[in-house]
Amino acid sequence: MKFAIGDKVFLQTITNYFTGKILRQEENFIVLESAAWIASTGHRFHDALKTGEFGEVEPVPFPEFFVNMDSVVSGCLWPHDLPTEQI
Repeated sequence: MKFAIGDKVFLQTITNYFTGKILRQEENFIVLESAAWIASTGHRFHDALKTGEFGEVEPVPFPEFFVNMDSVVSGCLWPHDLPTEQI
């Protein structure tokens, strides 16, 4: 999987979903800003991806969040606004 600096992404890791904007890549880590853990899509997966709306969002309260790319099983560019509010 190859993304570019500045891309907004939705990533599925082995156990979690994350959204964020790519700041940089360090070794096998991708560094996200405006990151959020998506605890629940709240909908059918297709509907969540199509609308960009989730059932439970936990924004990361730090300027950088590291995701190990070895744990990423799928991902896509995110065409929606990044979720920034806790719900």
